[in-house]
Amino acid sequence: MPWSREPAEPEQVAPPAPPLPRPPAAPHHWLTVLVARPGPEGPLPVADARVVIRPFPLGAPKPGEPMARAATGPEGTVALLLPAGRYAVSARHAGEGRAVTVTLEHAGRALLVLEALGKRVVLTVEVSGPDGGALPGAPVEVRSAPAGTLAARGATDERGVATLHLPPGAYEVRVGAARARTFVETDTLLRLAAEAAPAPQPVASRYAQKARAATSYVAPFSAEHVRDDVWN
Repeated sequence: MPWSREPAEPEQVAPPAPPLPRPPAAPHHWLTVLVARPGPEGPLPVADARVVIRPFPLGAPKPGEPMARAATGPEGTVALLLPAGRYAVSARHAGEGRAVTVTLEHAGRALLVLEALGKRVVLTVEVSGPDGGALPGAPVEVRSAPAGTLAARGATDERGVATLHLPPGAYEVRVGAARARTFVETDTLLRLAAEAAPAPQPVASRYAQKARAATSYVAPFSAEHVRDDVWN
């Protein structure tokens, strides 16, 4: 009987491994940045301002490396498509700058009103009471206009005078219910009549301050990082 070879068993081929699941793509949103300079009647758009975007996750001690750079157009705006998250947005033009933190969860808009880096002027506020006399111990609050971010806070002395150091710009001064807007370019004196002696406001707890910061869309951020921006 002739020698015969037994048929080989078919080789077992392992089934292909299923593809690894891809992480869901992070949603992207448009962020429109308006860069302006304070003016007597309102913000004035600034063209060709340099805008830098850095990631700034919650809990991070400082922003990360720049992930986007752009220049504003003739209307003072620039639009960027970014993943959802928290960012440090800074702008600079001709020795002026500003920086804010922005939490981007949907399409949004951020206003950066430039201020002179390192330059400060003195705003002196004289507050009088309902009888026309000086009002000592009155809390004075100064907010940027029109953004409304807190710029300075103080209280009047025994002469009813409060002295505040601010960068040049447009501000709203508040003493209780009394409000007055002023445009500060040099040392300025502002007289304000309060309707009544405002009651002192309790200091918010740290938890309340953090909760307020977390729910605000645009929060102030140190302008020191504007000076460190390198434009390539």
